[in-house]
Formats: sequence, C-alpha cells, structure tokens
Amino acid sequence: MSRFASFREFYPFYLDEHSNRTSRRLHFIGSCGVLALLVLAIVERNAWWLLAALFCGYGFAWVGHFFFQKNRPATFKHPPQAGPRPARLAAAPTSGGQR
Repeated sequence: MSRFASFREFYPFYLDEHSNRTSRRLHFIGSCGVLALLVLAIVERNAWWLLAALFCGYGFAWVGHFFFQKNRPATFKHPPQAGPRPARLAAAPTSGGQR
C-alpha cells in the first residue's frame, strides 16, 4: 500500500525524485517525443507509432532515473499517484521542479 493518501501528498515526493537537471531534461525530451509520435500516429493512421511513443517516453525517463538521478521511477514505486496527473507531472521538469 502506498504511503501517500492523495496526489497532493505525493507531489513533493515526486519533485524530490526529479531533482537532477539532466534527468528532468531527459523527461522533457521524452515527453516532446511522445507528443510528436502521437501526432504522427494520427496523421499516418498507423498504430505502430503509439508503440514508438511508449518506448520514447519511458526510455528517456528511465535513462534519466537510472543513470543520472540514481533512483527508480516513481511509477514503479507509486503507480496510483504517478499515473493520474501526467500534465502536472510533465510540467515539473520544465519548471525546474518548483512547488
């Protein structure tokens, strides 16, 4: 069971897990890649680009976590809290992790 009762309690933990600048930048690059690949999937009407979007998003994020942040992604440890608010979570890397 997660130690966080709400997203509001989880968010400061999430920001701490993304304090490394390179990791945040990799998250941002991956997020931009996901958006581009989603558009490509729609334009070309080819669902294989959705698979590429999945690998792009998680790939950049996991490299950031494992090699620069030296931790495991929050989605591994706390999937209920990390999953429901992708827009707010994606904004943290671009805002420097400010609360």
